[in-house]
Amino acid sequence: MDTVEANETLGFAADARDYEFSAQILKKLGATKIRLLSNNPEKVRQLESSGIRVAQGACRASRAFQKFPAPTSRRKNANGASAGRNLNSDGLRLTAADKIARSR
Repeated sequence: MDTVEANETLGFAADARDYEFSAQILKKLGATKIRLLSNNPEKVRQLESSGIRVAQGACRASRAFQKFPAPTSRRKNANGASAGRNLNSDGLRLTAADKIARSR
């Protein structure tokens, strides 16, 4: 049983992580704007709704992580590439920042 299945079996959301505590720690440290290395738009949304600004275009995973995301993420979460969709010419998953840049 993977994490998503375990959460759902226990009656929780597939990804019920909460970043409010992380935002509180960042605020205590005086950080109001951060560069975030992540491919999780929900993490960005939660941090920003808690008053932590995430630098534009910083929501990107490393190229290696994008090419080989965890199988559970790829299969079940909005974070992962699914069946080849949203891939760039190098076969790497497009991030929200990539999609915004393409639309300009």
